[in-house]
Amino acid sequence: MKNTKNILKTINLSINDLIENFIKNKIITNINLFGIENFTINYLSKNNFHKIGDDDYFLLEKNFRIINSLNEVNLKIYYCDGVYDSNGIDFGGVRFLSLLKKISRNEEILFKKIEIFIDDIFNMHLIINNEIIFWLGRSNKKIRNNFKLLCMSSNFSYTGKVNHDSIIKSIKNNSAKITPENFLYSKYNNNMQIKLIINAIFKNFPNALED
Repeated sequence: MKNTKNILKTINLSINDLIENFIKNKIITNINLFGIENFTINYLSKNNFHKIGDDDYFLLEKNFRIINSLNEVNLKIYYCDGVYDSNGIDFGGVRFLSLLKKISRNEEILFKKIEIFIDDIFNMHLIINNEIIFWLGRSNKKIRNNFKLLCMSSNFSYTGKVNHDSIIKSIKNNSAKITPENFLYSKYNNNMQIKLIINAIFKNFPNALED
């Protein structure tokens, strides 16, 4: 099997840079970060982006490697009826606790509001500023501090034809909301991995947790 890791394009930025750009704009706006010129379908197809989906709504995606790191990210660019609509980032599994500490020290990243949700299989979703979703999961349930950032998306739509808010509504309807008031008495407080992440969020972003 061909080892694609050796041929991935390296981008000169950090995970922190990506999150900063995304939080500010709800999408990746500076495409030069990825060394690409535009979001046109023909251009991206010629530059090895892979299409997933049908002609009504599809995405073009491509993996990149972060400079001086083993971390990879997958840039996803969404189209509605052939028109650019939004974008998002898949991460190769970045340890979220250490990343959270870096985010809290970056004055350029503003978390006005954070809502924490946990579903039945203990995946965690952070809804940031009512518009951005951090998707967190665990690759090994036996390891402490093993929650990883898997994906970053938002409710932004250039075309206005795609209701991304439905994803946020689904998370809220199908997951338990965690607050400083209810966490201590919840079943999740007995899970050390969840407890580490939740307490770190409470500590680093206390003002963002207020309704």
